[in-house]
Amino acid sequence: MSRELMRIADLRQLLRDMERDLGLGELSRPEADVLYAAAQKGDASAGVTLVELQDHPLLKDMPRATFFRALRNLVDLGLMKKLGDEKRAGYSVTID
Repeated sequence: MSRELMRIADLRQLLRDMERDLGLGELSRPEADVLYAAAQKGDASAGVTLVELQDHPLLKDMPRATFFRALRNLVDLGLMKKLGDEKRAGYSVTID
């Protein structure tokens, strides 16, 4: 087995352990990717727009329906919240 593959496996295990510690272990891959993209792009007060999220490299190839389903699930789980009532409202991550 190559050293690179072993290192990736170690990183993957570390990530899973950290996700479990934060209570994120049960998220689907799309849900986790949307949450991570929002955490990277989002501003604590202004949040992140749908366009900014959809343009993130983690989400660029995600089907539109999958993206919106994952986002809705994250809001329902209380891990993200919608900022404002208008259609183009932003979203923020609620995990500290």
